[in-house]
Amino acid sequence: MAFYRQKNREHLHVASAADWPRRRFLQSLAGALGWGLSLPQEMSAEETSADASSECAIRGEFSIGKHGRMIVLPVELGGRTIECLVDTGAGLTGFDIGLEDELGSPEGFRMLQTPRGISRRPAYQWPDVTLSGQRFRTNRAVVGLDLEDVRLATNSRIQGVIGFDVLRQNRMQIDFDQGKLRFLDEFTPDIAASLGLRIPLELTEYAPPFVMGSAGKRHRLRFLIDTGTQGNSLDADKFDELLDMDEVTLGSEFESVTAAGHAKGERGYVESLSLGPFTLRKQRVARININSLGLRFLSRFVVTFDFPGRSLYLKKGRHFDRPEPDATSGLSLLWEHHEPVVQGVREGGPAARAGLRPQDVVVAVNGDEKLTRDPFALRQLLTNSPGTKVAMRVRRLSREFAVDLVLDPD
Repeated sequence: MAFYRQKNREHLHVASAADWPRRRFLQSLAGALGWGLSLPQEMSAEETSADASSECAIRGEFSIGKHGRMIVLPVELGGRTIECLVDTGAGLTGFDIGLEDELGSPEGFRMLQTPRGISRRPAYQWPDVTLSGQRFRTNRAVVGLDLEDVRLATNSRIQGVIGFDVLRQNRMQIDFDQGKLRFLDEFTPDIAASLGLRIPLELTEYAPPFVMGSAGKRHRLRFLIDTGTQGNSLDADKFDELLDMDEVTLGSEFESVTAAGHAKGERGYVESLSLGPFTLRKQRVARININSLGLRFLSRFVVTFDFPGRSLYLKKGRHFDRPEPDATSGLSLLWEHHEPVVQGVREGGPAARAGLRPQDVVVAVNGDEKLTRDPFALRQLLTNSPGTKVAMRVRRLSREFAVDLVLDPD
């Protein structure tokens, strides 16, 4: 999810399950299309909270999901604890509009360009927010977001996004293998030398972090580093250029859910993605409006961000060489009351051949009921590799029955 300022406009680009295939697994906070935010002439982001001072120094170690799951932290807001996504791609912090008692009255509005058209969204002064007893706020407004669809798509309780306006003043390490997020206090040259390869970050006043990398056969590109998105993406023009040069292989379409609504588009496999000396072959990318690297790329490393020092450090993790998912189930799911409910079935796909229908409820997968409550693990299974057989127990109205899906090539 990216929210950044460009000239006289601010943009909120939401991108998280951007490259998931036509099976339309609606499982992450980001979608494939961006939404732009244009401020009215008489109001700026700074003016909505001009009296607020910045308090963003965060310290401590926190447990997070492993292997590329969404990075979520428990934040205290107005006497209650809520789950917030840690999102380097979001220029501003935002909270769910259902938290109106904690947010108070809006002090202005933002006109958001979303996949569904123009949307008028509220902007608020910073509420009283703490993480492990540490207060944080910036001198910019927070944005009101409707995250209900995100919660349904991820079987989560996400009610906020910690954006780069907060994160940029910190140094943080993400260890995807151990499932730990560490906000670093000390950062000496000896510590820096132990963190792996240093790659310079590009930072401007209002933009989230970018880094120079390459795609295909040495096409140098500027990538957004986005911890709020699951997948990787290429700008539509670059995607088409590499497709014409046979450096992208076209895959199936994707559909995903975002805070701005549902989005869909094209997806493919780029011959390679490189950052510094690290090169990954045949990487899945979405065709959207920005070049970005998400959690599926980053989770192959232990990642350390030194934002004050404008540096990114990468060290190979235990899953650096894991294969890219290259299969599809032809299945679309949303979690209603913590149960995965079929929303759509692609004609002729594995789910259709198995006889699944919209509104069927998946009760168990490969004999495991717990797996149905873990969208990340279920997604991994349903995109594993072509020919994989997945056994499901399904409830239709009051009747339960068993089906077997055999995954297709993506």
